[in-house]
Amino acid sequence: PARGALASDTRVMHATPVTVVNAAGSGALGVAVHAGLRATLGGKRATQVVTWVSSDPAVASVSPNGVVTGVSTGTASITANHPAASAASTPVAITVT
Repeated sequence: PARGALASDTRVMHATPVTVVNAAGSGALGVAVHAGLRATLGGKRATQVVTWVSSDPAVASVSPNGVVTGVSTGTASITANHPAASAASTPVAITVT
């Protein structure tokens, strides 16, 4: 293709938002207790790198693999970002007691 033109096979993907599933089934943790989260995209387990973010790492930290650890009492929201998603996940509330 000419400079600045798109190749004929260029496709635009309209991905769905990433969804977080709490494997423990509850949003409550104790201090120093771990729970696993997993991300899905379009109903299937996300296969690319997911970036996990805690709104308050002093309350609940989250590892690169989606393992949440209760740090101190309070509530934090965990969000997942996926490169193919159209939006970040809806935050999952984690209450540490």
